[in-house]
Amino acid sequence: MHAVGIIKKVDKLGRMVVPIELRSSLGLDEEDARVEIFTDPKKEALVIKKYERGCDFCGEMNDNVEYNGKKICQSCVEELSDRLEGKEELF
Repeated sequence: MHAVGIIKKVDKLGRMVVPIELRSSLGLDEEDARVEIFTDPKKEALVIKKYERGCDFCGEMNDNVEYNGKKICQSCVEELSDRLEGKEELF
């Protein structure tokens, strides 16, 4: 993805419209348009990033699978498997 610069006005309630060109480049549509907004103090910048849900147990972002509407990473799968096999107490 290449850098795109568009100037937008922020209204008095702090809102602005994210142009369709930018939403399309991130793969955002009306159904799942969730974004993360954070600051980059080094660059004095506001960053808007497509939200990606991590593992529902630990937050890990890599190697997740979805099961019954929950995301779970390989590490948590292994830990739960060990607990279910009796290697660790469940609670």
